[in-house]
Amino acid sequence: YLDQHAMYDSVHWNAAIPPFVSAFEPWATQLEVLHCPADSAPSPRMNNCGYSNYAFCVGTTAKDNFWGSTNGLFGWISYKRMADIQDGSSQTIAMAEKVMGRPGSREILGLGAILTTDVSVNPRACWDTATGRNYKPGISISPMERGATWAMGHPFWAATTTILPPNGPSCYNRTSRAFSGDANPSWDWGVFTPTSRHRGGCQVVMADGSVRFVSDTIDTGDLTPANHGVWGALGTIAGGEVIPDW
Repeated sequence: YLDQHAMYDSVHWNAAIPPFVSAFEPWATQLEVLHCPADSAPSPRMNNCGYSNYAFCVGTTAKDNFWGSTNGLFGWISYKRMADIQDGSSQTIAMAEKVMGRPGSREILGLGAILTTDVSVNPRACWDTATGRNYKPGISISPMERGATWAMGHPFWAATTTILPPNGPSCYNRTSRAFSGDANPSWDWGVFTPTSRHRGGCQVVMADGSVRFVSDTIDTGDLTPANHGVWGALGTIAGGEVIPDW
């Protein structure tokens, strides 16, 4: 339950205040409802901003999921109605967990690998960036942590895909940069995988409001764009798949 009417009223909607500016009190406020008790609070917090352990599902859309439409429930400057969820609200993921990254770590749970190849064409390239719970030596990783600011709506910070299995790596694509410059992931699209401190999987919120636990071993197809298995089907709103028990 989220009731933050006073904070909402304090946001200056006509002012251009970026969501990573902690001098603006709403962005610096930590909302405990956005913190998963299973995950420890990051220290230090990026720019001292409030963080979030939860992400919104964009389905199996990796390409342009920053500024384009998606086949999931959420997307860039858009909304979906309950009537649009043709696959059924009990079979469609709305949100999922994500672990907060740790500064200086190479742990896959809260960071992202930087790729120059098109991860939407070859999701396995993202899978191959990791060994165990860490990114492989030589793999460039994000200088910032996923979820480090709850006020940022860009995919790296706030989105999740159903492409790689829970607790797998995340990757953002350098060919997608809208602007040249540093490795800031804010303007990039990619594969953003749900992660959790819960053993063996992660929690997801379905579109009907129910909470389900998804195993790391859920069927993900063959890691090609054509076959994302049961996991991919759960992320889309109108794929027309017949989803078996999972």
